[in-house]
Amino acid sequence: MKTAPILALLLHLGLAALPGAAVQRGTSATRVDYGWGGVGEEEQKLLHAQRRDYSFWLTTAVRRSGAHLAGVLVRVREAETGLLVLEHRMDGPWLFAKLPVGRYEIEATLQDLALGRIEIERGSTTIHANDRHQLLLYFDTGEAIGEREPGSRPPNPYDGDKPIRK
Repeated sequence: MKTAPILALLLHLGLAALPGAAVQRGTSATRVDYGWGGVGEEEQKLLHAQRRDYSFWLTTAVRRSGAHLAGVLVRVREAETGLLVLEHRMDGPWLFAKLPVGRYEIEATLQDLALGRIEIERGSTTIHANDRHQLLLYFDTGEAIGEREPGSRPPNPYDGDKPIRK
């Protein structure tokens, strides 16, 4: 039996991951498909290749340095009804979701144990047919995590696409 075609099919369907990569997928209670990760170069490459399959892309980062940030609890709600359509604690800086057409409120919560505080960042987006929208949320961590050169930006999973409306 040839395993390469089977592995390719499983990867395409999202039922397997490449060795050493931990890109994960899930489905919310309201049947919204999503993927997350972005820790390390392999995960970033895999997610970057899959980004066009999703209507909403979220990146979390440290405000001062732009370094990617994991451990953020994300809640996505329908703006009109308040219905929670997706809740997920990110183990990487990227979250991609197949949100249906509609307006959404996004709340991201970071519990900073070192400072003994909780920080909440919010945003919103409206998904139209065949659109893709990104949201970057920055947190004050109180630490100089991943210092970058002044004016530099973190890697962006959306590079190479047409301009994205926020």
